[in-house]
Amino acid sequence: MNLRVDLILLTEQRSASVINRKMLIRLTTIVVPLLLITLTAMQVLSFLSVRADAGAKETEWKILEPKQEAALRRRGEFDANRLIQKELDGWRKSHANWHEQMVALVCETPGNIQIRSLTLIQVLQLIDKKTPVRSFSMVLGGKAVGAEAEQNVQELNRRLMSAPSFGGSITNAEVQQFGADKAKDADKQDRVFEILCRYRERKFE
Repeated sequence: MNLRVDLILLTEQRSASVINRKMLIRLTTIVVPLLLITLTAMQVLSFLSVRADAGAKETEWKILEPKQEAALRRRGEFDANRLIQKELDGWRKSHANWHEQMVALVCETPGNIQIRSLTLIQVLQLIDKKTPVRSFSMVLGGKAVGAEAEQNVQELNRRLMSAPSFGGSITNAEVQQFGADKAKDADKQDRVFEILCRYRERKFE
């Protein structure tokens, strides 16, 4: 039989545990407010940091905004100038060297033919509904004299298409008009003519 005698009153008894109710209450009343204060301080500091950063960015933007507007204006001017340059390049690449054609015409025209008129025609058009091209035509008007007037006109027509001096630019040459010269001072063997020359199309690139 075991007997247990408690000589300590209930009011005087203490728990042997390190953590007791009173300590938990004290910790709660101290730690929780400290945590709340710390979290609040961190939020305030974060807000102040964000506001300061926003203010710095706003200041920076006020400095950069005029530069951006100027850059956008420059970009617009650059794009407009580039379009103009592209168009000028298209005209340059699609042009015909008419001085070379005139020199070739002088060299290839038979001696008894007089070129009295020369008309150049240019037409801008689209091929395949998307590619612009320049089409050139040349109309020659002249007079051939002598018994071989008709043969000489035909020879000129042939040379216009085949002579190397024209550089293969003329794709077709056709005598459109041929007949007697009705001028008062004309000989009965003199003939007047008109030749239409069509040039190779040049892409407007």
